Amino acid sequence: MATLILPCAGLSTRFETHKPKFLIENPKMDNLSMVVSSIKGLPMGRFEKIYVVVRQEHENKFNASEKILSDFEKIGVDFAEVTIIGNSDSASDTVSQCIELNKIKKDIYIKDCDDYFEIDDVQPNEVCTISLHDCGKIHAANKSYVSINHNDLISTIVEKQVISPYFCCGLYSFGDSSLFIRAHNALRQFSNDNEIYISHIIYQLILEGEKFKIRRGKEFIDWGTQEDWNDYTRDTDTGLL
Repeated sequence: MATLILPCAGLSTRFETHKPKFLIENPKMDNLSMVVSSIKGLPMGRFEKIYVVVRQEHENKFNASEKILSDFEKIGVDFAEVTIIGNSDSASDTVSQCIELNKIKKDIYIKDCDDYFEIDDVQPNEVCTISLHDCGKIHAANKSYVSINHNDLISTIVEKQVISPYFCCGLYSFGDSSLFIRAHNALRQFSNDNEIYISHIIYQLILEGEKFKIRRGKEFIDWGTQEDWNDYTRDTDTGLL
């Protein structure tokens, strides 16, 4: 059994709402918050614990934990908790803080809060992907991409460069949480205040000899920007951007 971490400690500056995007209610999923809507396509039996990580200011202003835990209760999940942190400079920093605060051991799974897709299973050291050929409208330049060999092993993973049809759709697994912390700390020494993406962590571990495979997802829905969300709520599907 594994731990699922949902990092929601960003500033949410890309949405035109008074509340952070992870709390926006999804009208097509019983008005569940976006973050809880985002996990409904996952094999929930894989996880024994879920941590949603939010900023203290969002907890103070919007009572984020009450909404999130209420929504988990609606979908029958009673093993979720909210972890509240101060500041975070990236999703990888948010995850690292969550691991250390909650003393998480063994394998971890990290899910973006602003998209939806479906998978039947997922194992440690995997990156869920979707092919550009299998989805409708998408902002291709906003994604991270992988190149793979004939065994579906990842050879390269990069941000914002279309090096293959396979983009990362928002679930990343690591067989050992301590390796995530080690890679994050190593990258911070040379980041020059640049954001450290989850893809950077994975590539660092690949360079150290770890192996990651892709896991193909389906039924992808992107909620990453205000335009994506507006299109979703209007049911539009107009192609690749």
